[in-house]
Amino acid sequence: MEFRSINPFSGENVGEYPCLSTKELDAKLAKSQSANLTWRKVPLTVRSKLMTNAGQVLRNHIDQYARMVTLEMGKPISESKREISKCAWVCDYYSQNAKQFLADEVIATDASQSFVRHDPIGSLLAVMPWNFPFWQVFRFAA
Repeated sequence: MEFRSINPFSGENVGEYPCLSTKELDAKLAKSQSANLTWRKVPLTVRSKLMTNAGQVLRNHIDQYARMVTLEMGKPISESKREISKCAWVCDYYSQNAKQFLADEVIATDASQSFVRHDPIGSLLAVMPWNFPFWQVFRFAA
């Protein structure tokens, strides 16, 4: 079985994508968990720089990515470009604020010391609407 992507404006077949078997899906999930065990040790400064770089890649290829969104979604190209720009912005936002957002938070309790610490928990699966294909991925991933 394959998924077909059809341009809603023209009815043209944009692409066909094979479905994953259960075995293939399990392999991808295992690979994701393995990657998490490595990435969780990468310093925040390095991950923030990579997020900044991702935003720059989006800006450098805005026309290519916007065309892809327009073909698959039937959106006007101007809306597709705004979506890609917003994704670049969210990369910048989180790369610039990650240190503050992920800092330990000391909290008052009866204990001698209490705090909230933000640790990676592993891979996540998200089921989202697909009317903003790049934004849905980047707002979640960033």
